Amino acid sequence: MKKSLLDTVIHAAALIGALGATTTYAAEPIPGIVGKDDWLFYRYEMSDATDTPMIDTSLDLIRRFNSVLAANGITMAVTLVPLKMRVYAEHLPDDIKVNDVMRGNYDRISKVLRGSQINVIDLNTAFLNSAKRSSDTPLFYRLDTHWAPAGALLAGETIKTDIDANPALKKALGSTPEEGYKLVVGKRKINSKSRDLVEQLPKPVAVFAPEQTFAFDVNRATPA
Repeated sequence: MKKSLLDTVIHAAALIGALGATTTYAAEPIPGIVGKDDWLFYRYEMSDATDTPMIDTSLDLIRRFNSVLAANGITMAVTLVPLKMRVYAEHLPDDIKVNDVMRGNYDRISKVLRGSQINVIDLNTAFLNSAKRSSDTPLFYRLDTHWAPAGALLAGETIKTDIDANPALKKALGSTPEEGYKLVVGKRKINSKSRDLVEQLPKPVAVFAPEQTFAFDVNRATPA
């Protein structure tokens, strides 16, 4: 893994993170949503047509930022984080549905950016089509807003594949120093401590069964 790639992904995610969670409510409801099968969701992933102008403003800022980077010889790639609600819509409660805006926003945003000659790496398709989406090692934590290890690994692999397939991105990455890391995955599952959505529920909080995941370590590779 190259350090500059990680930095690029973090910066891009920070820049566009608000695109999928822009709704403002007059009377703030409880942020956490209890779905089916003890899946929890974050209310602020929900959006509708009223959010489009704000999203378009963000897209304009990204286009302008890309122009500044390009003028300085920097190639940018944008990757949008898939919505947990969309990837695991079958676990939403019956009174909450993925609407047309939420369903189509990822493709619309990607199309707008690509139309401005901005590189976009599509994680949404990879997440929706992954065999691990419905496995016992899901892509998102059941009780948390974040990717589970399987989701993080899928995102990294997808980004790397797209970079290798894009001459401009591959050239930009190839010109940076490389640092080697080693990923070691444990053989036994342990209880995960990732449960930030539990804290978003009204008190007293119901008891949720712990999630189990394979432990892993990422260490800097030792030079040969």
